[in-house]
Amino acid sequence: MKPNIKFILTILGVIIFVGGLALFAFLGFYNRFWADDWCYNADLKTLGLFGALRGYTYITAYASNRFSLTLFSGLLYPLRIYGVQIMTPLVILLWLTGLIWLLYNIFKIIGLSINSLFLTFAASIPLYYTIYLAPHLYQDLYWRSGLLPYTAPIVFCTWIFVLITRQCILEKPSRLTNFLIAPFAFLAG
Repeated sequence: MKPNIKFILTILGVIIFVGGLALFAFLGFYNRFWADDWCYNADLKTLGLFGALRGYTYITAYASNRFSLTLFSGLLYPLRIYGVQIMTPLVILLWLTGLIWLLYNIFKIIGLSINSLFLTFAASIPLYYTIYLAPHLYQDLYWRSGLLPYTAPIVFCTWIFVLITRQCILEKPSRLTNFLIAPFAFLAG
């Protein structure tokens, strides 16, 4: 029996690119380049999540334009240092999953059937190179004050496109999907 070259190359590609993404995620878990992030923890500890968010109306000394940084820092605050460590792997996983689902929806819209292995391969290539070619990897992926306001919105935009393309493949549009697009757009903005 002849080996299927396309299948072997697809598996090899998945191993290489998903392995590269796993390495980025692993480095994020052990990275200690968090710089001035702890002022947010002090505000969250003293003011609470809603107090820190309400602070955007009167505290102008810190990041008055970084709503998502305060919100997600507050949501991960109860996990302490582990919450900061899981951010990079979580962002990479959510981004890759969103790209795979987006490609699935696009192929479904145009009437092609593609297996999940190929979708994983096709989604992992641009994601790997997006991260690899980031102008300042530590600031974009490993530093909480850079990851949450600058990289996470790209992940939310990916998921907005997933929801929009999902509506295209449904016989009857989903009200829940329409409802989810609004908060995702708010967080991406």
